[in-house]
Amino acid sequence: MADTLVAVWSDMRYYEQGWHEIVFNRSNDGGITWQGEERLTYTEGESGEPSISFDNGKVHVVWIEDVDSTGYEIFYKRFTPDSSDAVVDQVKPPLPDFSISAYPNPLNSTTILSIGNGKAADIFIYDITGRQIASLVAKEGKAVWDASAYSSGIYFARASGGNKSSVIKLIYLK
Repeated sequence: MADTLVAVWSDMRYYEQGWHEIVFNRSNDGGITWQGEERLTYTEGESGEPSISFDNGKVHVVWIEDVDSTGYEIFYKRFTPDSSDAVVDQVKPPLPDFSISAYPNPLNSTTILSIGNGKAADIFIYDITGRQIASLVAKEGKAVWDASAYSSGIYFARASGGNKSSVIKLIYLK
């Protein structure tokens, strides 16, 4: 693989149809000759931000696509650089686990709670005794908790969405 060069990019030649596509090319002789461009995507939506990595003799290409205008999804293809075969494998990697985070934390009256997958979720705030003291709805993956009516201390935020949930500790300092 020492003489193999690989290029991947978002190609605007397909912009007339209303979308950008991901294109891949490789050379096995240090760039003297190229095998020819391979269009990796054929979707009606924006494809962009391609990244490339190498591992165990394979080339890995990852990119995002706005498949149905509801948000971006991650896609992946794997290649064997020295083969004339283009795609060895095509998979859609698993989405990250459902998670909740808060910024700032420790907080000083308000904090922004974010859901890792960017989707809607119910968020419940509990005090140190486990009593629910507030409930919020994260729309588009975000909600703000105003803690100014509560005492300084430790609280917990639990996010629920579908059949998944996640909990974080919040520290409130006045």
